Amino acid sequence: MTDLVKVGGFALFASYQLTYGKELRTFDGRDSLLDAYEEALDMAVYLSKARMEHAALFDWALDARRHLRTCGTELDLLADWPYDD
Repeated sequence: MTDLVKVGGFALFASYQLTYGKELRTFDGRDSLLDAYEEALDMAVYLSKARMEHAALFDWALDARRHLRTCGTELDLLADWPYDD
């Protein structure tokens, strides 16, 4: 997992260089706290979106399982489904 974070960090650093044409530097005239705050808000939006998508897929899977049961069908794939409906 830490290797994945390292690779992501290197990719972000390279992306910054490609986008802005220079290395990330201190005292560059930007408000780093404001930038970080805005990035955190972006992350909160993406996490909320991912949670909504995950919940929708989970609900869809439960509905599909209920439908299959009413048809008298049980897929082996869902036989060990750990969630009760």
